[in-house]
Amino acid sequence: MAAEAENAHAPATRWERLLDLDDDLAEALGEDVATRARDRIGVATVRLEPGSWWPESMVPEVRDAFALLVCDGLIVRELDLAGTLTADLIGPGDIVAVGQTGEPLLSTRGRWHVSGAATIAILDGRMLPALHACPALGARLIARGARQAARAAEQRAISQLPRVELRIRALLWHLAERWGRMGPAGVVVPIDLTHTALGHLIGARRSTVTLALGELSRLGSVVRRDDGAWVLRVDSNPSGVGLQLAGRLGVATIGEPPQRAQAPAAQPGLGASLPYGAALTERIDRLRTTTAEQHARTADIIARCRETSRRMATRRKQRLSSQTGREAPPS
Repeated sequence: MAAEAENAHAPATRWERLLDLDDDLAEALGEDVATRARDRIGVATVRLEPGSWWPESMVPEVRDAFALLVCDGLIVRELDLAGTLTADLIGPGDIVAVGQTGEPLLSTRGRWHVSGAATIAILDGRMLPALHACPALGARLIARGARQAARAAEQRAISQLPRVELRIRALLWHLAERWGRMGPAGVVVPIDLTHTALGHLIGARRSTVTLALGELSRLGSVVRRDDGAWVLRVDSNPSGVGLQLAGRLGVATIGEPPQRAQAPAAQPGLGASLPYGAALTERIDRLRTTTAEQHARTADIIARCRETSRRMATRRKQRLSSQTGREAPPS
């Protein structure tokens, strides 16, 4: 009865042409071959609504499937191991394994969350004739799997960086590779991630992420828009690639003259809430002033320490002279 109730709520499938859903696969075949094969390569698809999702809920549709293909949307996959959550993002073109994928001797639990809405294509035995007739399809899918594994390795490397601020900057630039777009004030990453989700992606607590984001926002390196998107100043890239983008595209960086930062209100599609332009210039000036004051205070402290050390050495020499009745050797 439980299985019947679960299947009763399983999302409905529909039959669609794969090459209409995935332009990259059509490009792999070439225009002429894709035109002839478009009607012959079909897949069952499922439209997922926002919220929690379990691949097992698609039984019996995925019973004979060897993989699922994300056609559009964004899915967050969380893995619970010994009470610790990690996460990764799955987007268009990514491949999702079906069935038992974990190690049998290591007990883990997976949770899935659909952000917005998503479309999943079921790759099963009905795809095999197309893969046999068009080997370029299989080659492109294998290449995607390899890139997906490489991105997972990069995310693991990001989670090992020493400072949380550095992890956040690196992760957002990592996501910008797939979802970012260039704007007049920097790179826009239109993904609405909570502080908790960011923590799961980089291996940090939510409270630590909140503090780090506050500091990054104060410096203008990473700013969150009202719609949830992130704006990355081009010189915030830890690898320095952003500076090359700034040089080619003329985007404002921390070291450029204030007039380079344009007010975003005149730029369509980016919203008027970006704290760049005059606000960014004010932050930069305030940061430079604060830094100069700190340098001056540090120099003053060093001078006082040296003077104190000199006085203590003089007094020590005087005490030695009075105790021995002769002048103490120079220290």
